[in-house]
Amino acid sequence: MRRRKIAVLAGGGIGELIALTPVFRALRVACPEARVVLLAPLELYDPALRLEGVHRVAALPPYPGLVPGTVDRYRIERFLEEQRHAKYDLALQLVDGSEAANQFVLRLGAGETAGCREPQAVAPDHWIPLDPDQHLTLRALDVLEIVGIPASGSELEFPIRPDDRAEFAEAFRLALNSLDGANGDRPSRAAGRWLAVHVGGGPSRPWPPERWAGAVDTLLDEWDLAGVLLLADDHEIELSMDYLSCTRNPTRTVNLAGMLSFGGLAAAIANAALFLSHDGGPAAIAWAVGTPSVTTYHSRRPNVAGPLRRAYHRPVALAPGAEGNDQADQAPGEIERVLAAATDLLRLVWETRDLPLLISPRSDHSVRVLTVQRLPDGSPLLH
Repeated sequence: MRRRKIAVLAGGGIGELIALTPVFRALRVACPEARVVLLAPLELYDPALRLEGVHRVAALPPYPGLVPGTVDRYRIERFLEEQRHAKYDLALQLVDGSEAANQFVLRLGAGETAGCREPQAVAPDHWIPLDPDQHLTLRALDVLEIVGIPASGSELEFPIRPDDRAEFAEAFRLALNSLDGANGDRPSRAAGRWLAVHVGGGPSRPWPPERWAGAVDTLLDEWDLAGVLLLADDHEIELSMDYLSCTRNPTRTVNLAGMLSFGGLAAAIANAALFLSHDGGPAAIAWAVGTPSVTTYHSRRPNVAGPLRRAYHRPVALAPGAEGNDQADQAPGEIERVLAAATDLLRLVWETRDLPLLISPRSDHSVRVLTVQRLPDGSPLLH
């Protein structure tokens, strides 16, 4: 059966989008002539357009049980009519198994529909029972399998473009230069292995900045790291300032909070020896670009939304009640567990990866960012 037009319904955030990149790769391989249209929330529009295998993105309107926001019935009907006019051969529902998601995909009028299904939900043409304990990526690949599309690996993808690297290099130069004249142990060189930490929250409440600062300070004491790349989204600037007020090493911290787009953020993460963050999109970027990572979790489970491969990616589950519970934030041993995972990975980086000096100064005091393409055995290839 030839499938020339395929719709993919997705939800969630950047992390969930990256979890679906093996789906787009499988479609590229199995249906090379197909035009793939991603139906996703508006906030995923720009990052989705950079993914190979996504030909167009249609921003979903607010829809009950599917997309939050003020519901406009006329806008919903107009969107659905536009999608029905596209005459999709196949529509894949890769959000969850809910009534709302399956109802929506059925209303697209595609030749075939497929997805997961909760027990009481309406069923697409082809479906599998929703397993709440199954990883997001594996669940999506199973949906493809029931319509005869084989997986082409489960590795994640997030392309980094030359302009992403240039954006990061410029932001790094500006932030590093802002430390000129500061007292204390300012990074003596740009070249070296850098630790990156994202202090934002992702889909749940973030780990407190003072805890990140405590863990990072210990790593700076014990490892020969050039310094810290401090990352946060533009609405999380306050968290980055809280971090800077808690750390013992503010002058070894290059503050890039709020300065980078998704692409620039990915370039920053790719140029770190180790990335620390809470569960969310930045962690998924690290898994996709191959940067060793430690990810903390409060409400979501790592077996469902964490890294599939664990050799260089370590999830750390925090106190289950930590969200909105100050007492749970004081659960003993959390910093120690994050430090144990980070130390494990740094030892692997030092002993097995022999990572290059990724950030290199020029004689004119500008900064050149070297890029790394990791080979199948994990070794880096500079270019």
